Formats: sequence, C-alpha cells, structure tokens
Amino acid sequence: MRQPTWLVTKVVISAALFTALALPAQIETASAATSSQLSLNVLLIGAGSSDPTTAAWQSALSSEGVAYTEVTATTSGGWGTYTVSLPALTTGTVGNFNAVVFADGPNAYAAGQFATLDSYESTFGVRQLDGYMFPDSSIGLTGAAGAELDGQSATVTAAGLAGLPQLTGSLVFDTGTYGYGATVNTGAPFTPWITDSAGVVAGVYQHPSTDAQAGVSELALFFDYNAASLQWLVLAPGLINWVTNNTHLGLYRNYFGQDIDDNFISDNEWSSTYQCTPGATDPRTTRARRASPTTRPTRLRTSR
Repeated sequence: MRQPTWLVTKVVISAALFTALALPAQIETASAATSSQLSLNVLLIGAGSSDPTTAAWQSALSSEGVAYTEVTATTSGGWGTYTVSLPALTTGTVGNFNAVVFADGPNAYAAGQFATLDSYESTFGVRQLDGYMFPDSSIGLTGAAGAELDGQSATVTAAGLAGLPQLTGSLVFDTGTYGYGATVNTGAPFTPWITDSAGVVAGVYQHPSTDAQAGVSELALFFDYNAASLQWLVLAPGLINWVTNNTHLGLYRNYFGQDIDDNFISDNEWSSTYQCTPGATDPRTTRARRASPTTRPTRLRTSR
C-alpha cells in the first residue's frame, strides 16, 4: 500500500513564534500605559473531560500546541454553586497567564470566588472568554428562553468579522446544539458578534472603569458544543487567537492526504459539492462525512 504524503495546506502561526523562546512576553496592559510581562499560558477553568465544552477546549488547545494550565471545578452543588481553587496568578512581577477561559460561564460559580482573578485580568490587561454561559445583566444583557439550534444559521456581525477574521459572515449550528438568545440592555458596553433570530448569541462586554475587571474585554458564547461540533471546529482557532491577543505558541493546521503519484492522472478530480474531507468515501457520489478532529485523514479514492 502506498503511503500518503501529508501536505499542510493552511498554516496559521501565532505571533509568539516570532519571539522564539522569549518567555514571558512583553505586552501593553489594557488599564495602563506601562508594559507588563506575561507567560504565554492559557488558564482553562473547566469541569473536567466529561464536560463537553471543557473537552472541546482541551482538544483545541492541545491540537494547536497552545500551552495551558487547567483547573477543575467542583460541580456537585449544581449551576451557580461551582467552586474552584485557582493556581498562583503571578510569579513576582510576572503574570503567569496571558488568557483566561471559562469552559462554562463565570455565573456557574458561587459568588465571591474571583476577586483576585478579576484584579489580575485588569492589572495585566488579560482577556477573558466564557465558553458557554447564560446571558445576564453581569455583562449587560437580558437573556431569553433557551432553544434547540440544530441546523440553524447565525449571522456574524461586522465586529465579529473583525475579531474573528477567518469567518465569512455566517455560522451554522450543528445537530445537538442548544443555546440562548439575548438583547443588549440600554447603554451597556456590549458589542454583538454573532446573532440569530432569537437575538445575540455571542459578543464582547467591555468592562467599564468602575468595576472589578476595569478595562477587561470579555467574550461570551451563549450556545453549547463539543469537540466535533461544526460551529466549534469553525470558531476554535479564532477564539484562541482572540483570547490570547494573537500571542501564543503553537499553530493551527489542516491536513490533506494525497498520493503523490496520482497528481497527474487526468481524471483525478476535486468536487466542490462533495468535498474530499477526512471520512469521505467516493467524492463523486457520496457527501463527505465530517470526522472527529482526532481522526486521521484517510487516503483519497480516485476514479480511473
């Protein structure tokens, strides 16, 4: 059996690679004009591998090779009562994390746990991303009742396209997706990034100077996903870039399997309708099946 040659068709290399091993990174904080040092490390606050959104973040960060430290919450009390022990946030004057990700939302946790983390984010200009939360007044929103989003299409706003430039204007939710729409409260510093018929389903809250996270940008998603969900595979690379302020080690890559001796066969073809993706059979007659991100691409079948 001929072995396929794996071709990297698209590589997005984070800006951190250009600094080689220069850790920690030098950045400008959001709350001051002074520069601070941050280690290139994501703090992932989750509920363990059995939680779909936590597992999705584990998969995406590991796949790209992005350094992260995970802490697992105690969830036995139910939503709104989660507790978690955070690691040391600083080493001397150096910040140990350049991004904070809640695999769920901070409103899943008992009140009063994150005063130190809020202050850290504000002081060091670290962004926060809420992986799946119910929209509420803490980020300037009024939430609506949840609903199944299977197969529905959402619109990426101009602000969303600027923040996630790999997107093209729409986002389709995979089967099994559940989410919440929201409306922005009057005067709230919240910018919608993704909207659907129920309202806002993702966006950025810019914390004002009067609150505990002064100057912090907080991106929140109001729909769920797992590591193989279509919306997650589309969004994950851009979300990682955004929350790390485009500064992290690792790279995002797609692989295409091709036998080099088939390149010049006259009837070899690529179908834009039945795309040759991992898990596809014959691209001429069978719609390609999307594979798990952990599945290695299979060898293409070609017509002769």
